[in-house]
Amino acid sequence: MKKMICALFIALFATSVSGQASLTADTGNVYEGNEKEIKWVFLMPDLKEMPSENARPVGADFPGRENSLLKDYLTELYTQAEPITPGSPMTRITIRKPAIFNAVKTIEKYYSSEIKKNKLTSAQAVPGFNKVLAVAVAAASEDSEDFEDALQQQRKNALSLIGIFNQVQLKEM
Repeated sequence: MKKMICALFIALFATSVSGQASLTADTGNVYEGNEKEIKWVFLMPDLKEMPSENARPVGADFPGRENSLLKDYLTELYTQAEPITPGSPMTRITIRKPAIFNAVKTIEKYYSSEIKKNKLTSAQAVPGFNKVLAVAVAAASEDSEDFEDALQQQRKNALSLIGIFNQVQLKEM
């Protein structure tokens, strides 16, 4: 039993390390995935339809207008504030498709920590995070139960989550 668990751990570690190597080596179009590993196909979000007047910078780690738009739109799509009781000033935030939303938060924390540790530059992290945001925005309006299940199973491992997001192909409308 211990040997089987060790073998599984080694296989997962090797997969995550190879996923990180391909992640940092990718310099092409951030919306294209490896055709051999595509498991899900979603329609690419149109940035022209996203509200842009209130776009805020995502942060020093992820510069760029597109990341700002996607991050704001993601929050708008996935969260909703509801009053708890009439007359109460408190509100409850409900999250639609929490597996996807929480995976994006985990990946954002991972990239930020890797940048702070000088293992990645922001120029290397931005395309990867941009792809994650675009897939998350696209998945909001898609039937994505299998995708959410895969994210939920790997919710603690940021590299595995990035690998799952890289298995999604975004098609133009």
